[in-house]
Amino acid sequence: MFYDLSAINLALLGLAMFSAGFVDAIAGGGGLIQTPAMLLSFPDRNPVSVVATSKTAAFFGTTTAAIKYRQSIKTNPRLLLAMV
Repeated sequence: MFYDLSAINLALLGLAMFSAGFVDAIAGGGGLIQTPAMLLSFPDRNPVSVVATSKTAAFFGTTTAAIKYRQSIKTNPRLLLAMV
């Protein structure tokens, strides 16, 4: 997939992905940068597969962030049980 990209295109895609991750970590919405960058970088690919690739990366990033957040907070088991 990356073999047909020029060095400058690959560098710009990497910069866009880094920016998307940064924005997503701060305020959310990194997909607004990531998805168009991938669609522009791979115009000959099926848009469904490009968007699915973008969303897969976002899924794993969000899941990792949620797990790390859950590990960092203190919970009261009795309160959790009362909420259920």
